[in-house]
Amino acid sequence: QIINSFTELSLSENNISQIWKAYQLGSELHEGQLRRSGEPYFNHCIEVSKILINWNLDINTIIAGLLHDTVEDTEITFEEISATDFPFSLTLRTKAPKS
Repeated sequence: QIINSFTELSLSENNISQIWKAYQLGSELHEGQLRRSGEPYFNHCIEVSKILINWNLDINTIIAGLLHDTVEDTEITFEEISATDFPFSLTLRTKAPKS
């Protein structure tokens, strides 16, 4: 679903690989989480990234859209995400940090 959104963009194989990696990470971390509506929580992250794609934003922003709730709503930390080989470092928070 999300990869199909990228076919309209001229992305390199590396960019597509990075997006797929972010998708897999976010999907795995949010597995079993549901929104109040009952739909999988990660669907929200996918929709955010699709909006960013439609706005023709850069690859880092698209990946950040996919991962924007992972630190707040899963067990992974900023440090663990930053230790991956994504081409950027996450420094912005969308919610208060976990205590």
